Amino acid sequence: MTLKHRISAICASSVLLLIGGCISTPFETKTAPGVETQKPVASKPPANQTEIKTAPGAGTQESDALNPQAKWVFDIKSIDALDDSDSLGVSIRDLNKKPSNEAQSYLEDKTFLFFSESHGTQVEYLHPAGDSHLWYPGNRGTVYGNWIFKQKDGRYNICFKYGKRTFNPVTRSRGGKWRCKDIADFSSQLTEIRSGDVFDLSSSKVPHRLSPNGTTLDALLSGETGTRAPKSLTHRHTQGIYLRKQREALRLIKSEESAQDVERAVSLFKEAADGGIAPAQYWLGKIYNTGLYINGAQVPQNKVEAVKWLDLAAYHARSRNRKLSVAKKRDDITDQLTPHQILEAKNRSQAWIQKHQPY
Repeated sequence: MTLKHRISAICASSVLLLIGGCISTPFETKTAPGVETQKPVASKPPANQTEIKTAPGAGTQESDALNPQAKWVFDIKSIDALDDSDSLGVSIRDLNKKPSNEAQSYLEDKTFLFFSESHGTQVEYLHPAGDSHLWYPGNRGTVYGNWIFKQKDGRYNICFKYGKRTFNPVTRSRGGKWRCKDIADFSSQLTEIRSGDVFDLSSSKVPHRLSPNGTTLDALLSGETGTRAPKSLTHRHTQGIYLRKQREALRLIKSEESAQDVERAVSLFKEAADGGIAPAQYWLGKIYNTGLYINGAQVPQNKVEAVKWLDLAAYHARSRNRKLSVAKKRDDITDQLTPHQILEAKNRSQAWIQKHQPY
């Protein structure tokens, strides 16, 4: 297998987890595509290769330093809690049991207020005829789109499609395609819901330029622009920096073959991963699971470190399905580890949370 093919194999196997941070994709929209094909295969490193130093604490911890009660940061059972949400006026669990027409009635002719750390505040009206009208921060008018409601594997999904010229400032991608999400993900960032087109968004006009700051429907109706500015805006700015590091790392590892570029890519993945960016954490998990050897640079295989990062990636993933798929990968690799290695990986995950997200 050529060097180019090895890089392509790893790139193809990456599942980008940055999906949704909003109910519909924003401003002008689209979520990051993910591809799942062949798994990366590590080749044996030549003797003259040097190790990339990117994982502090990746060595074996002393047994007496491990907490024997440590658990995974992401408990797959927590997925069930998403179905307890009743922000739509009915629990997701009960909604999934209802006939399609009845379930859809909880969504149509409603105005929704959402808040996410990546996009801030968004307001959207869903017309019964299937058109959607998104009021996105900073826009002079609404973003017109379409929405459909469908069932898949016994669960309801809501899907949105915006124009080809629309652009998502978070994922840096354009619209024109249907993007679906589990109804539990849709409801998870919902803060308020009211019947009717409260702001007359179907007219394509908006009352004023929307601030990304957290707010309420009553505040927006009275002309107020937001209430949670400092913390939310600072977090959005910081997340933007880490997302740019993630994108640059992907560019380097996909298109370049020098040892310096590989070192830079892995280093950027590490920085973005420490910023809580799930796709970067997933990439590190994939890299450590197989090892990476390119043009004199190497990241040695380290399955303990791999499951640590996959655990964190599942925890930070934005959608229900991504959480489940990444947790499965974590558990598949965990099956190859000894009890001591599993305990060490759990301790590393917990240590990361205590250091980077103590509150």
